[in-house]
Amino acid sequence: MIEVDVISDYDEFLRLKTSWNDLLRKQAANDIVFLTHEWFECWWKCYAKNAGLFIVVARQNGSLAGIVPMMICNTYHRGVPVRMLSFIENGNSLHNDFIIDKSQKQSIMPAIMDYIYDKQNKWDMVEINNIPMDSFNVDELREVLRSDRGLSVETKGLDSPYIRIESDWETYLKGRSSKSRKTLRNIQNRFKKQGEYSIERIEDIEGYEKVKSQLYEVARESWTEDIGDSLNSEINKQFFDELSYAVAEPGWLVIWLLHLNGEPIAFEYHLRYNGTLHALRASHKEAYSSISPGVFLDYHIMENVFESGIIHEYDLGGSADFYKRKWTKYHRNHINVHIFKKSIYSTLLHMYEYRLVPLVKHLVRRKKGIEA
Repeated sequence: MIEVDVISDYDEFLRLKTSWNDLLRKQAANDIVFLTHEWFECWWKCYAKNAGLFIVVARQNGSLAGIVPMMICNTYHRGVPVRMLSFIENGNSLHNDFIIDKSQKQSIMPAIMDYIYDKQNKWDMVEINNIPMDSFNVDELREVLRSDRGLSVETKGLDSPYIRIESDWETYLKGRSSKSRKTLRNIQNRFKKQGEYSIERIEDIEGYEKVKSQLYEVARESWTEDIGDSLNSEINKQFFDELSYAVAEPGWLVIWLLHLNGEPIAFEYHLRYNGTLHALRASHKEAYSSISPGVFLDYHIMENVFESGIIHEYDLGGSADFYKRKWTKYHRNHINVHIFKKSIYSTLLHMYEYRLVPLVKHLVRRKKGIEA
């Protein structure tokens, strides 16, 4: 018998930690750090604002078999007020997904989605962002969405580059184009001429406490400060503090800090989990952009990853930026899904998002083409 309910109480969410992570580990390939209880606990403390927990849980004969880590909030979508049901996520969440016992996915996914549809009085729109295409949940979700209970639209999500660790460092490097190898050599040589450099790796909370002021310093002088999303912002300081304490104990924390002539000029903040290294944040001081400190640090990180023997994938995260594409041919595609219930207001939201907005974009592009 399958029973589905929702957790809206924070203390009840905390009590679920052990069974949550036990279920996650049953997913094998779908077991990623961004779905751990630790990740969501840190996220909620810092980013929840006025959102409410809406964690859908499914139990099969009393045993936990499915979790959808969701939240509900009154927000604005393209300037229109919406009661939005969505994953617990923001730009720091590189991959999202359902947490479902793979052996029971054909019964648990429909039960979960039926429950969400049955709670239509709570929401106007459901937003499911960035589920990896290689997740075993995708086919089951698509099958459920073929029902006539509401309008649903699938769109393309993030295209995230990653590197498969299948050889030693030298073999991998030889697989890069001659132009790329030459560029890397030039960056290495140019950087080394600037003076004495050092690369520090931090994996424990004591090390984090010693260097975090230096991380903030680098972030404060990076381009991310200009857009208001640097590690130096108060909300991100709080989150990465919480996260560092949560992930250092189980050994998931890896921070790389580059110094030049004693000055911190670049860092990368990573999470190491289940054989994968996830690149979560990276910054360098703009004053040093001409010597490419980010690429210099990347080079040494990748060399270490290939020679470590414990990492099988280096997840570069986020979108397929040019500097990431130079390192790999592999990309993990994601899907986004919007669900609209059969009400006048939700139908208008659907028309606005998928008819009016595309039409306006088309007219703007056409106008620009004519003016050009």
